[in-house]
Amino acid sequence: MRSSDPLGECPSICPWGTLRRTPTRTPTPPPCTDADADGHCSIATGGDDCNDANSKVYPGANDTKGKQGHDRIDNDCDGIIDG
Repeated sequence: MRSSDPLGECPSICPWGTLRRTPTRTPTPPPCTDADADGHCSIATGGDDCNDANSKVYPGANDTKGKQGHDRIDNDCDGIIDG
């Protein structure tokens, strides 16, 4: 930095040819989204909800008993339909 630019405010390439350093920024991870409000973030945003459009589908959901257990959907995100 030269005395004619004491605060380092010259553009990326200063008039005298010196390249000003630009700080590198770490990208911020996307926020967790839970579109179906079941308490589990979508897989796309780092969560474990395999279907963020259906509030009855999330890890740990009932997938073996009653009406929900026989709906031909993998409700508990384990990769097995109704099991």
